[in-house]
Formats: sequence, structure tokens, C-alpha cells
Amino acid sequence: MTDRDASALVVVDMQNDFLAQGGYYGEKAKLARARNGALNQADVDALARLYQHPPASCVIRDGYQDFVARVTAVAAMALAHQMPTIFVQAAYDPMSFYKPPLFIAEPERRDYGCHPGTWGAAFVDPIKPLTLDQHAKVIEKHTFDAFFETELRGFLHFHQINTLYVSGMETNVCVLCTALSALSNGFTTIILEDGVTTSQPELQAPTLQIIEVAKGQRMSTQSFLALLKRQNEQVTIPAQAAKGKSP
Repeated sequence: MTDRDASALVVVDMQNDFLAQGGYYGEKAKLARARNGALNQADVDALARLYQHPPASCVIRDGYQDFVARVTAVAAMALAHQMPTIFVQAAYDPMSFYKPPLFIAEPERRDYGCHPGTWGAAFVDPIKPLTLDQHAKVIEKHTFDAFFETELRGFLHFHQINTLYVSGMETNVCVLCTALSALSNGFTTIILEDGVTTSQPELQAPTLQIIEVAKGQRMSTQSFLALLKRQNEQVTIPAQAAKGKSP
């Protein structure tokens, strides 16, 4: 088994509600700025109804365009090199038995993102076609941790994967929970440090440090792409040599 065969890329929550104009988190940030950080009841009510009136198209929010392009390029290259690529999709429902802490802290909360089956929960347009690749796997999660009550662990074990490269949203929430869970489950876990981001940039560096303390590793997306290229050369050269042998 090659290193590539034993590795997978995990792409966390590249969804409209996080990254697109008109999505829940973009609209919430816009309202908070207008109110100097505080939301009034009318704002909360508007956010609670937001999923019912989605935009006609996906336009990436200001400040996230480069990030989305980078993660898309990384995922496309991983798939082109036949690396299993798991696209994690948040689907939050306060009526579900399993729910993220935001509903535990506020049981009556009705303003939230990633309603199951909605435009906000869908992958952003650059990512969406990649999820249909034969080497892609979509894992739906109902809380912050992609391992909790999902098929992710079983999928990885079935395919004998022991190393995970992690990218996506948000570094200090779902990426953190998923990375720590991966480490707890015995996977070598490597964060693509410029392939993860957060709406709270002051927490980016401390969160990456926490993952390192837990024995996670860090790698740039450029180094990851170079690694894929080297692994592909290692596979291709022996195959060419074997093909050239005379019977």
C-alpha cells in the first residue's frame, strides 16, 4: 500500500451558509456590524427566516474568495491523484436527537444555519461538482464533530486509511472538533494551515496551537500539493519501468 492509498483529504463545511453572500453567517455578520455587535429581536427573526428565501446563485463572500479557490484547488488535485476525499456537510436540526452545543445552550433558538436540505446547507458552487467524483465521499454531520454518530470512522477503517489531511471551516469550531476526534481515534492528523479559516481570525493561531499540543501536525497547501506530485511520480516511474521489461 502506498502512502497515498493510506491517506485521505477531509474538507469541512464548505457550504453556502458559511461562505456565500446571502448565507446565514454572512447576513448575521452584516446585521451585527450595523448594530455595533448586538442583534435586536427583529434581526434574530429575520435570520430565523433566512433559509426560506435563498439567493438565486452562489457568490462567495468578500474575504473568502481566495480561501475557497485554494481549498477547491487542493480538493481537485487530491481527486485527480485518486486520493479519497471526504466532503463534510453540516446539517443542523434542533429537533434531532443529536445537535450541536448552540441548541443545548439555547434550546428555543430558531436562528441558525445549515438547515437540512436547504440552499444554505448545500456546498458552494466551486466545491459542488467535486463531490460527484468517484473518489469523493460526502459525510453529513449533525454536530461540530465529523466523527460523532456518522459513518466517517467506518469509511476510513474500511479503506485502511490512517492519515488525514484536514481543510475547511471553521478552524476554531468544526475543524478543531473533527481534528481532535481524528487524533483520539488514532489517525495521523495534519491540518493544511492555509486551507482552514475562521470568521474569528484572532482564534486561528491559538486553535492551530491547540491541535499541535494534541499531537496534530501542520502543513501548507503548497507542501501538500508537492507531496501529491512526489507520490504520483513514485507510482508512475515503477509502473513505466515494469511496462518496459521484455517478457
